[in-house]
Amino acid sequence: MVRNPTPALAATAALALAAVAAPASASPAGIDTGRASADRATVYRATAPFQRHAAAVKAGYVPDKYCIEDRAGSGALGYPHFNHAYDNSVDPAKPAALYYEDDALGRKRLVGVQWLVYDRDQDTGTDDDRPKLFGRPFTGPHLGHFPGQPVHYALHLWLWKKNPSGTFGTYNPAVVCLPGTTRPKPPRPHPPEPVPRMAAGTSSSSGSPPGRTQDSLPETNTREGNSSCRNPRRKASPRARSVRWISIGAGPDTCGPRSGEPICYRHSWCSPS
Repeated sequence: MVRNPTPALAATAALALAAVAAPASASPAGIDTGRASADRATVYRATAPFQRHAAAVKAGYVPDKYCIEDRAGSGALGYPHFNHAYDNSVDPAKPAALYYEDDALGRKRLVGVQWLVYDRDQDTGTDDDRPKLFGRPFTGPHLGHFPGQPVHYALHLWLWKKNPSGTFGTYNPAVVCLPGTTRPKPPRPHPPEPVPRMAAGTSSSSGSPPGRTQDSLPETNTREGNSSCRNPRRKASPRARSVRWISIGAGPDTCGPRSGEPICYRHSWCSPS
């Protein structure tokens, strides 16, 4: 059964008329409160029909399947519904996004709205083009929140649900994302598998001598004559005598002369001949 929106719309109209009829004045910060109140009344009138979720979708606001919450714990946004035809709008009647939350009956309830304006030079280090609405400067510039979204300014207005953190706060602690409704976190990469240690008394293709594991090998190869072991990519040098080497064969018996000289690789051991 669809709730009858007539009482809510009537109350909204009364609030809007009261706001418009309020005398204009200027705050100490220079904000024209009369104009700000009139603009907020415009938002009420423009978004009141969108208390019916289907009406918002029909008007071009595309629902996101996930509820957005602040991972730092300051609150949530709810389900974003963007109408990108209104990107760069500073018209109170044309917010770029609506935000909904789940109610107790499993329906979507309108809680807030947002305006979004692209940064002119796409540089987060400059803000000379920062827009204002309701006498309030937009926040930002922000990096895009999804691939393809430009650097932008944003202004949130919690018109349909009170925000304990402020009417223009980004997140609303009173909005809650139900379990299972938020975007899944990407899986963490698995750490590399540990390299198995060789058991004592075994040899491998690395040329470790029987009874020695790679971790127990000395830092210096002391085999007589092993200083002639050469790296195929680099000529032998005095420094080469203080490193470990690995033979190119399958066992310690292969770390001997081949074609007249030993051919070994660094970081292993050649057993004495």
